[in-house]
Amino acid sequence: MSSDTPYCNQSLAEAWSTQPLAAGFLLGLPELGTFYPYSPSPAASDAAWSARSKQAFGADRVAVSAALTDFMAPLGITEPQRRNLALLAREGTGVVITGQQPGLFGGPLYSLHKALTAVVEAARLSERGRPTVPVFWMATEDDDWAEVASTTSIDRSDNLRRLTLGASPCSCQYVGAVPLDRAVLDALLDEVAEALPSGEHSLTLVETLRGQCAAASTFGEWFARCWQALLGETGLLLLDPTHPAMRAQVAPFNELLLDDPLGPTRLAAEAGAALELLGYKPGTHRAADLCAFYLIEDGCRRRLTFDGTHLNTASGTRLTPAELRKRLANDPTIISHGVLTRPVAQDYLLPTAGFVLGPGEIAYAAQVAPIYDHLGIARPHLLPRRSLTLVPPKAARTLEQYHLRPCDLLVPRETLISRVVRDQEGAETTAVVETARAAIAAALAPVIDHASAVDATLAKPAEGLVNRFGSELEKLEKSVQRALRQRAEVHVRRLSAAHAWLAPDGRSQERVLGMLPFLAVVGPTLVERVQQAVASTPWDQHGVVQLGHE
Repeated sequence: MSSDTPYCNQSLAEAWSTQPLAAGFLLGLPELGTFYPYSPSPAASDAAWSARSKQAFGADRVAVSAALTDFMAPLGITEPQRRNLALLAREGTGVVITGQQPGLFGGPLYSLHKALTAVVEAARLSERGRPTVPVFWMATEDDDWAEVASTTSIDRSDNLRRLTLGASPCSCQYVGAVPLDRAVLDALLDEVAEALPSGEHSLTLVETLRGQCAAASTFGEWFARCWQALLGETGLLLLDPTHPAMRAQVAPFNELLLDDPLGPTRLAAEAGAALELLGYKPGTHRAADLCAFYLIEDGCRRRLTFDGTHLNTASGTRLTPAELRKRLANDPTIISHGVLTRPVAQDYLLPTAGFVLGPGEIAYAAQVAPIYDHLGIARPHLLPRRSLTLVPPKAARTLEQYHLRPCDLLVPRETLISRVVRDQEGAETTAVVETARAAIAAALAPVIDHASAVDATLAKPAEGLVNRFGSELEKLEKSVQRALRQRAEVHVRRLSAAHAWLAPDGRSQERVLGMLPFLAVVGPTLVERVQQAVASTPWDQHGVVQLGHE
């Protein structure tokens, strides 16, 4: 449990061990070669780019750059972004792309890790002489509002605080288009002011958030403004697939899908069955008649089934593929992509040199792989996002005091406290009880031997006597440890605070916490510090980032 170093020395495969497919990909297991043809190492990018660069990309890169410019202009394009937009329009330029659903106040912490992994890897490829720009795909067409409308912060008492945007959109409305209610936003921002840790940047952070939301009319636009304020100077380009100009660029790809509406579903199911034969759980299951793309009607994203002749929605729409193709020609905004077709549409649009993914997405990618081949689009190089634990100053002091590593905290809070308080306060009690237990066993041994010699049936009752003494000693030890714990309130407070920051609810920090508490403590330099950590952390390791001293 103890260590002289704050680092976990933990491989990424170990950190992602709850996702066996992702872990197997990281380890390069030969059995997965069909699903993942390229090594996850950045060094393998040349082979993937060779195949990608031979493909005649479906979308015109000049038009895509123009569409990105059109979307980003209201956000205030930075000079690094302007250079990257111009670079993207040039022949031979590649893209390192990542993405995530818009999330409240920027979404979970791992979204930042993904974005900065794209920035760092694009810069590395450019330094090697292969011009590359980073792009963040805002998955605004997702319709899981419950997943994106909340974030977790830490208040000044080091307690976890869940913040939720209290809107109730239609269940089929995609999240990027959800309108913002000013009264709801004002109430939420008042709550944010009480849900931040003590820090010199807390007040300015709330005012910054107020300004960003005042300039936005939809949830997707608000997310874009938050992301632009954080990451604009890194040169990261923001792509909204629901923007009309971008929808127009992907329309020819959508027509390809209509040639075989159930092709992606069928291929993903076959890949899932192959994974199951290898002992892996597929990332997704879809009904055999359910298309992997959606129809946008009246602002709602509706599921499509195909019965062999017609595409159908639950709302009663019934179209042949030819009829939908005709509608698409008149309005390229009516098709939306799901988890199986979105990555392929992305790589139709962009000259993808690298695709930065988290563990769950890597698992999905195994079932998406044959869809690339089916649609004639070269597979990209899959890059695992950096996985990091950010350690603020107060938590760092607790780790040092108790000789703990961040990964030691990945247990339930009560388990951590019981272990550490016992180590700190209960070692003497444990030692005394163990000595007594040994003495009792030694004292009773002659009696047990004598009783057994007189009558063999007395052996078990004699041994039971030892067990009863041991049980009573254990009860006494627990009582003493409980009393010691009551005296150890300071330890409990410190450990509870560190647990909330580094392993909230005993889970990975980057999956539970949002960026708000770290921005409150560190301020705008958070991005620079995390970017440095991404650049210095080996791709196959989990990193630990010290956020400085108080």
